[in-house]
Amino acid sequence: MGTIKCGFWVTKFIITPDEFGDFLRLCDKYTIKFFLPTLENPQHSLSEVLQAYTMFYETYTAVERPKKCRRSFVYSMLIEFEKYKSGFHLVEDDVWFPYHGEWAKDKIPFLEMSFPKGHAVDYKDEKGEYFVFEDINKHRPEMYPIFEALSNHIKQFTKPFRFESFDDDKMKEKKTPVRISRQASEDFARSWLFRDNQLNMKSFVKKGA
Repeated sequence: MGTIKCGFWVTKFIITPDEFGDFLRLCDKYTIKFFLPTLENPQHSLSEVLQAYTMFYETYTAVERPKKCRRSFVYSMLIEFEKYKSGFHLVEDDVWFPYHGEWAKDKIPFLEMSFPKGHAVDYKDEKGEYFVFEDINKHRPEMYPIFEALSNHIKQFTKPFRFESFDDDKMKEKKTPVRISRQASEDFARSWLFRDNQLNMKSFVKKGA
């Protein structure tokens, strides 16, 4: 028995490889290590993580559609303290959008960094064994301030990601929980992804432009 809902702090974003490099340097300041969440669980250097992101980013911002479009980007971000280790998840997700009355086959990729708000604690009483989620800050007090610092860094140079797509044969604006940088908005606006799906970028675009 136990609780199953605890929630997450989440930051969703689209930034350029250069901007992602700055993000990685901030991660290095907090001694964050990056691991692929596979059976072998290999650790990647910051240069390897940046290279992987650059390939991921350029797949979707290229002018011409690549032969292979589906690239994934998934990492565990681990920090070791004296008494415990913990970390964040950094994964690729997608923004879905309509295209002339149907869901488009293509998706707009973004990164999502998350950290759970709850920590599972095992208990045992006369009724048996069970667990509950307690405030993560009680058990991992150093983690949320780091998550907040990384999130605030991204928020400094990004805005909410907005774009227009064809919905019922009319262009309609889509608002998302994702944040995008100015340069990334320009890169995506010129990309095959926006051209082939007749999307219009609205982030960082002046009204009336």
